[in-house]
Amino acid sequence: MERRQQMARNGIKLLEDGFQQEQQYIEAKQKKLEEMRKQLNVPNPEPADELLKSNYPSYFEAKRVLQNNIEFNKLVAAKIESEKLDLQIPKTTMVQIVDLAQPPKSPASPNRFLGAVLLAIGLFPTVGGFLMLKSSRYPV
Repeated sequence: MERRQQMARNGIKLLEDGFQQEQQYIEAKQKKLEEMRKQLNVPNPEPADELLKSNYPSYFEAKRVLQNNIEFNKLVAAKIESEKLDLQIPKTTMVQIVDLAQPPKSPASPNRFLGAVLLAIGLFPTVGGFLMLKSSRYPV
């Protein structure tokens, strides 16, 4: 249990490190995008995406990539929170196998003795019925 928790902590640490690096990358990209906006003279309330794409294709593409990175970073943040929550909840579903599985000692085929007994039980009423039918046809 402790080993699993340590592995989870290490995984969370790696995710947090990646998150921080991605956050720094996003901040740098935002600064570059703002500089590109000033160089290309993009209007302050940005026009619709269709106009940006046709009039400022490089700015539009850089903005789209930045938005994708931000969305990815949000997913990583949600994953980190989920992992932390998982780590706080104790896992009690650990299963330990006590006995090893063993093959059966008797075959899984039909029970022949039971079949023979049921056949004999069924034959007695049948034979008795025929004898009664035979005796009732021929009066003595």
